[in-house]
Amino acid sequence: MLRSFQWLSWLVMLGWMLSSSAHGQRLTVSGDLLEVVLLKDTVTQRVISNRDIIHEGWQNLPQIMFWRRVMRLDPRFSYLNVADTRQILMQVPTDYYNRMSAARKEQFKDSILMVRRLPSDTRLYVTSGKSDFYQVHNTLPSIHKGINEFVSQGVDPWYAQAILLIESPGYNRTSGVGAAGQFQLMKSVARDRGLVVSSQRDDRLSFGKAARAAAGHLQHIAIPQTRQLLEEYNLSYTESEIWFRLLVLHHYHAGGGNVRAAFRKINPREGGMSLIQRLWQTRASGFQNASQNYSQLAISALVELEVILRDECEIICSDISRMQF
Repeated sequence: MLRSFQWLSWLVMLGWMLSSSAHGQRLTVSGDLLEVVLLKDTVTQRVISNRDIIHEGWQNLPQIMFWRRVMRLDPRFSYLNVADTRQILMQVPTDYYNRMSAARKEQFKDSILMVRRLPSDTRLYVTSGKSDFYQVHNTLPSIHKGINEFVSQGVDPWYAQAILLIESPGYNRTSGVGAAGQFQLMKSVARDRGLVVSSQRDDRLSFGKAARAAAGHLQHIAIPQTRQLLEEYNLSYTESEIWFRLLVLHHYHAGGGNVRAAFRKINPREGGMSLIQRLWQTRASGFQNASQNYSQLAISALVELEVILRDECEIICSDISRMQF
């Protein structure tokens, strides 16, 4: 029995390989493809379970634990937290804090530092809850379509899933810097991939066109730039490793020049999780707070997806259910 979850179909292919007829090549996909009907859904959704994230312990990093809590927190509340470590010091009503004057906010933070006996130069952030934005269930239909589009382009659909979970989950939005659509493409990137962006038409709002443009940008720009950067620093890598893919996401979000600037500051001697953690603590050129947060959010959202698979797919994910989140 599958109990009350009403699975209509399922398929797990470990280390699966798909043929991409559009490119006449074999496509290696990172992670396990699941075709599932989750609780409250009525159609089969295609998602990728990437249990390497859990096996490698990414979910135990303080930044990931912090963002997972933010993703679950009602926006009416905010966390006062240490910028460098994301240690949560207290929860405050968002409106209460926002109504404070700039001087009062500084006094408030100083008083917390004193009470917690932290150095007076400790940088503090106030981060509002984002449960209204990061809604994994609402993103599943887009992930299903994104996986199919990326496979058709010969690009690992892991990237589609990660981007769709954090950029504009489930909806078309336009950011303050002008990125638009569920893949949050900038105008220049979209036009470089052949999309029309004008006052009369914006192809970034067409899911299929945006997905193909994002896949093309990853395939021809972000992934090659990542390879080149790692080779310049003589860092060994495997493209299926989590840390490599997170570095690709940083290129997708911040651009190669800004990631390169951060590398110059770090001057890394090895790759892996430690390199990604150092990026989280590094500011250089245009690689600032939003860039630092990008892969943190991606991992956090992917862990949240794994939690859903653990909680709702009982039999297929019985091995996931024994993992600690």
